[in-house]
Amino acid sequence: MLVASDAATVCPGIIPMMATPVLDMIGRELLTKERLCNEFMEFCAIPSFETITVEDFSNRVLADKPELIQNDDYVTNLYSQIYNDPNPRATLRAVHISDPHIDLMYKVGSLSNCPGYLCCREEWGYPTNPAYQAGQFGSGSCDLPVSTLDNMLQHIAETVKPDLLFWTGDNTSHNDWNNSNEEVANATLLITQMIKEAL
Repeated sequence: MLVASDAATVCPGIIPMMATPVLDMIGRELLTKERLCNEFMEFCAIPSFETITVEDFSNRVLADKPELIQNDDYVTNLYSQIYNDPNPRATLRAVHISDPHIDLMYKVGSLSNCPGYLCCREEWGYPTNPAYQAGQFGSGSCDLPVSTLDNMLQHIAETVKPDLLFWTGDNTSHNDWNNSNEEVANATLLITQMIKEAL
């Protein structure tokens, strides 16, 4: 959640980045001549637009749900069947890593409860009270330090010992308005190297 103090940092970057695609989507999808003419000015008889709720959409999608999965217990039943099978099948142990959001600017001991959008960075200073200091493995208002990802990968390698690993998306910190292509590439390359070394 943004607070007033973030406006000077976040808004100058996020508005130029998001304004064009958002306004383009509004103009292309919401404020079409058909929609304005029909819904707002009531000049046209067609086309007719129907506003549906999430529940309406869900009901429409689930209306022809196959009987096999009607009770939403298909996966549970499948796993029970596999577990109780007297002829065990070969299985693979998999790990899925998603959205690590590592912060390459994370500084241990820096202010963890700053008044801005991203804390645990040198720019917020170093408080003397340990309760407000960014920890070695992270803090609640901050993105992930590299040390936490490294520790997690070591745990996965030594304890979980997966046969395969899925790694998806969002590698950089949440300062989207300020992320450069180079920063995104550096975070992705660093995580790639860490995974290769650990596993």
